[in-house]
Amino acid sequence: MFTFPQPFWSAWLRLFIDPFWLTLFLLPVLHIGYLRWREKKQFGKIIHAPIPLVLRTWCLGLAVGFLLSCLLIKWKFVIRKEEVLLVWGLTLCLGIWRIRFACISYVAGLLSLVSLASKKWGLVAISLEGYHWWKTIVSFSVENWLWLVGLTHLLEWGLVRLSGADGSLPVQVHHRLGQPVHAFLLSKIWTVPFVLLTHTGWLIVPVIIGFSSKNASKPVLQQKRFVSTFVLIFACSLCIVLILSMYWRPLLWMAAILSFSAHELFYWWEQWRERKRKPLFVSTEQGLKVLVVLPFTPAAEMGIKSGDIIHRLNGVRIFTVEDLKRVTDHAAFLKLEILDERMDKHYLQKALYEDDPKDLGIIGAISIWQTNIKSKELDVGY
Repeated sequence: MFTFPQPFWSAWLRLFIDPFWLTLFLLPVLHIGYLRWREKKQFGKIIHAPIPLVLRTWCLGLAVGFLLSCLLIKWKFVIRKEEVLLVWGLTLCLGIWRIRFACISYVAGLLSLVSLASKKWGLVAISLEGYHWWKTIVSFSVENWLWLVGLTHLLEWGLVRLSGADGSLPVQVHHRLGQPVHAFLLSKIWTVPFVLLTHTGWLIVPVIIGFSSKNASKPVLQQKRFVSTFVLIFACSLCIVLILSMYWRPLLWMAAILSFSAHELFYWWEQWRERKRKPLFVSTEQGLKVLVVLPFTPAAEMGIKSGDIIHRLNGVRIFTVEDLKRVTDHAAFLKLEILDERMDKHYLQKALYEDDPKDLGIIGAISIWQTNIKSKELDVGY
């Protein structure tokens, strides 16, 4: 029966008692906090409770890290502690610029390209002060890090499938229609710590994996499956190229380029593709499109969900949230005519109490025929 060596467990214990390693879990907290701040700024309320999202993100990241550590327990890496610090320093710098750049695929891919270029063309350090770190880049364990990128993204496919849509943020983006339309920002990062066997002993190697995707033309769950499929294709392609590079070394360049550029090319191709497609999260002449239903509200109790269309309320046609409020302001009982995503009609009824919100807890989508709409938050790089 196989047992884990004692140093393996000691390394995992250091992860939870060393203040330096504990700070690595702050990045998901800051990321989730920023998204919830944007919700508050745009809608005046927080739609998704942050604490459950943080705890779920931490637990999933730890579970994935422990699983991969167990799978790689017999694989001896040549990664050094200086490389880990270098990767984390670059991760923080790129993450401050754009959070999606904090993913290990960008960081490891960029460092691998610089390392391969320095070895091929004999690049030298610019200053003596940075010579130590330059030596770390030159001797960067390219293959080991790229394998970590491929293997972590194989597991990221499962993470995206499981929780990629958690905490998705409604945003406004410019569309070819000439006005802002609503979309959903799916953005997740996970801190994934590994304990790997190296030539100097067991080493803690934490990495960040994640994605960012804006979607204006598909249901959120469909977009989540679309992103997870890309992650799986990317991970399998990278692993195949790395296997082939064992027989033809120039393919290591291809693996590094793929690691660095695949996410970004997919992000911009997706944005271009979304602008060409018909927007989904907009209100039309059919009625008010439900963008978000707040929890513990009358709309949530009635089973109204994102993507539904409120066609009539108490016999009155509804096109905006203001129309909804005008009807509920003088009503004690509600009878709603709802169109689902397949345009099938459903009828819902509920008594309206004095303390119930007049909008029923519904955040509605922009009407596409309204032209003078001032966007609270237009498209921003992410």
